[in-house]
Amino acid sequence: MGSEFVGKLLKIGELAELAGVSKRTIDYYTQLGLLEPVRSETNYRYYPEESIEHLQLIHALKKQHLTLEE
Repeated sequence: MGSEFVGKLLKIGELAELAGVSKRTIDYYTQLGLLEPVRSETNYRYYPEESIEHLQLIHALKKQHLTLEE
C-alpha cells in the first residue's frame, strides 16, 4: 500500500462512519478529485486519516454556499 502516507489508512466505510457522511458521498468526492484514495495491491481504496479533515472542510465550505467546483 501507499508508503507515501504516514498514519492510519481507512476503508471507505470506516471513513464514512468517522466523518458522518455516506459512502456514496465519499465516492462522489473521490470522482471529483476532492479526496484521493490509496490503492492496495488488490485494488481496494484506502483513505488517509487526513481525509476526515478534508471532509469536514468540504462540509464547512458548502455551508458557506461554495460549490464543490470552487
